[in-house]
Amino acid sequence: MRHRDEWAGAASALAGGLVLVIAASLLFPKAVLMPAISQLMPYMALCLFAPAFVLLALRRRVRAVLVIAVAAFAVGLTWWRFESVAAPRVDPASGGVDFTLLSFNVLFENRNAPSAVPYLLSSGADALLLMEASPLRGSIPELMKTYPYKLGCAGQGECDTLLLSKHPPVSTFQATLDAVPHRRYVQFKLDIDGRALNLVGAHMSKPYFDEIPDYELASLTGRIKALKGPVILAGDFNSAPWSPGLMQLAADTGLRFSGFYVSTWPVTAGRFGLPIDHVLTRGAQVLSLEALPDTFGSNHRGLLARIRIP
Repeated sequence: MRHRDEWAGAASALAGGLVLVIAASLLFPKAVLMPAISQLMPYMALCLFAPAFVLLALRRRVRAVLVIAVAAFAVGLTWWRFESVAAPRVDPASGGVDFTLLSFNVLFENRNAPSAVPYLLSSGADALLLMEASPLRGSIPELMKTYPYKLGCAGQGECDTLLLSKHPPVSTFQATLDAVPHRRYVQFKLDIDGRALNLVGAHMSKPYFDEIPDYELASLTGRIKALKGPVILAGDFNSAPWSPGLMQLAADTGLRFSGFYVSTWPVTAGRFGLPIDHVLTRGAQVLSLEALPDTFGSNHRGLLARIRIP
């Protein structure tokens, strides 16, 4: 009997700790580490089922039911958040022009990055958005044979966010996100078969310890709101769609996520990782979103999106 009580106490303590962390992320979303923890809420909720089953096996049914109820609530809340910022599915037979975008965080320390070049050239994408692109600096001339229009990685300066296109831009713009000095915001205004398109790339800071991501989101929100016509925003946001910051971005700008769950980080987690790299649209819709077939040495999985511009 004593051992059963000890096991029940341990399971209850574990469940209680997880419940407290989940509650804290909901009640204090801006506190230190809470933005990062909120992204892990569905995983913590799934972990709650383990102590719940232990409690059921030990016949602590009331505690088990309470733990399962909290887990179900957290999973349901995450799913509701995910769907609330997702665009409705579009009929592939609907009219419009298709645009294919490849978005990939290369990783600054990636010595294997040049192995991605053949795939990038053969991907069929209309544009490439490459972040932490310095390992590919030497391959830019080769990439520009297929994607002759470039923004970012000029000269020998910083080479973080790079935008390449097959289509000539009507205008270009590159800037910081008003929080860190690196110019992690790139923008092409394109004409795609007579349809105006704003193509935007952004590389956001990690939402862990400070208010930098809040300043970046405020800057990004202001710029997106000022754009006229269809918008495609892609990049590494270091946050899941259900995070409070990205939900607010969607609410303030009218942007919508693709609705496809494609985990991109960490690559070791495979399909069970977090979706922190995204393609959002306004006035256009994502027909398909899939991970690149290889990581090419990066710690992120790249994305290939096919987008319909009405």
